[in-house]
Amino acid sequence: MGYRNDRWKTGYLKWKTNIVLYMTKDGILYIGTAPPYYEEAKISAKTAKEHNDVPIAIITSSSLSERAETCPYFDEAILINKTNLYDDVRDKIYHMSKSPFENTIYIDGDTFILDDITPVFDMLSRFDITASHALVRPVVTVDCVPDSFPELNTGVIGFTSSGKVNRFFEKWKNIHKNQMWSGRPHETVTLSNASSLDDIPFGKKHGQPPFREALYHSDLQFSALPTEYNYRGNVWAYDSVKIVHMGHGITGSRMKNKINTTKGGRTYVHKNSRLYFASGPTVPLLSRREQFFKKSKNLVWKLITYIGIESQIRKLYYQIRK
Repeated sequence: MGYRNDRWKTGYLKWKTNIVLYMTKDGILYIGTAPPYYEEAKISAKTAKEHNDVPIAIITSSSLSERAETCPYFDEAILINKTNLYDDVRDKIYHMSKSPFENTIYIDGDTFILDDITPVFDMLSRFDITASHALVRPVVTVDCVPDSFPELNTGVIGFTSSGKVNRFFEKWKNIHKNQMWSGRPHETVTLSNASSLDDIPFGKKHGQPPFREALYHSDLQFSALPTEYNYRGNVWAYDSVKIVHMGHGITGSRMKNKINTTKGGRTYVHKNSRLYFASGPTVPLLSRREQFFKKSKNLVWKLITYIGIESQIRKLYYQIRK
C-alpha cells in the first residue's frame, strides 16, 4: 500500500486481530459486519475513492476477512470476532471507537460520495466531533436535555482520536445499552405516528437519542456539518452536495446524478419524489408507477422490520443482486 499524500502519515503500529494497521492522520471509516451491510459499504467506498485521496478502512466481521482484504476500495480491515457482533446498528455504536485514524470521517454504507469531503478534517483541527442535524427533530424527549439542543444524524460523523472522545463513545454505548434494556419509560416519543420507542425506526436500537444525550453531557467541542455533507432530502441544499444519504435504490441512484447538475437552492421532496430547483423547473426522479411501487415497498419493509427478519431479507437481496 503506497502513501499518496501528507494525509497518509505513518504513526505507530497497532495490532488488531492479527492485522497490522498503521495509525494514519486522516481517513474514512465504514462499519459493515453482516454481508448486506458490507456490500453497502463497498458501494459507498468506491464512490469515496473516486473523489478523495485518503485511506479508507472498514470494521467488519472476521468471517468476511477475505472479502475485505481483497477489496480495492478498502485500505485497512479491522476484524471483529463474530461472537462480539450483532449484525445491526449496534455494531456502529459499539465499535466506532476502533478507528485506526487520528481524524476520522465515519460514513454509513447506504450513501454515495459525490465530491471532496476532506474539509471535514480541517474542522477536526478545531473541534472534537461534528455531524449534521437529523432530518426530523428529536424523536424522543430526553430528560435534562433541552429541546433547543439538536438531535444529530449519526450517518456521517467526523471525530478525533483522543481520550475524551473515547469516553464519549463509551458513554454513548452505555446509554444505548440502558435504552435497549429498559427503554425510555420517563420520556415521550414525539413522532405523530408512534406511541412508544418500539414504533420509531430501529426501535430501542435507535442510536441517535443516546448520542444526543451523551453529547449534551460531554465536555467535547462539537460543530454541525452543513446539509450538503449528509443530504437526505426534504431540506434545502445550496453548495455542491458531498454525500447523498438515501440508499442505493432507484431514488438514491438517480439523486446522485441529478442533485449537482444545477447549483444554488434545491431540495428533494420525498412525498412526491421530485427535485425542486429555485432557479428552474422541477425534476421528477420517479415515474408514477415507480412511486406506487416505492410506497408499496415501504409498507412491506415496515412489516418485515416489525416481524424482525430485516437482516435475512437484506442478505437474500444482495445474494440475488450478485
